[in-house]
Amino acid sequence: MNRGRPSNYLLPAVENRENDLKVMNKGKVGRPYQYSNVEIFAAYAIKCIFKLGYREASGIVEDFEQQYGVDNTPNFRTIHWRIKKLRKEIISLSIHEESKDMVDIEVVIDSMGIKVETTANIGQQSTER
Repeated sequence: MNRGRPSNYLLPAVENRENDLKVMNKGKVGRPYQYSNVEIFAAYAIKCIFKLGYREASGIVEDFEQQYGVDNTPNFRTIHWRIKKLRKEIISLSIHEESKDMVDIEVVIDSMGIKVETTANIGQQSTER
């Protein structure tokens, strides 16, 4: 079991950072993004799950990413600002299944774990923690 390890959230963010940034910055006008949304979500997940402040969460992210050779990490203000900005946008995640159309899912991250609901079972207790 790897539950409770910050690497569960940060490793995918570090591994896919360059590709995520290329997609996010494609066609963007103005200053390009320096940090991917996955990286910001990972930092926010650490903040919520481990009940830390933004400064502490950004410190964990910085230490972890420096071990993987990433020098440019988001500070606490950037994490807070981007999460606040992303909350205002409609965030929908979709999973494409071969035999079905797109299925919308909701992902809720809090100190109790991660809760995932699809449009087919909204209101039901389909919780993964």
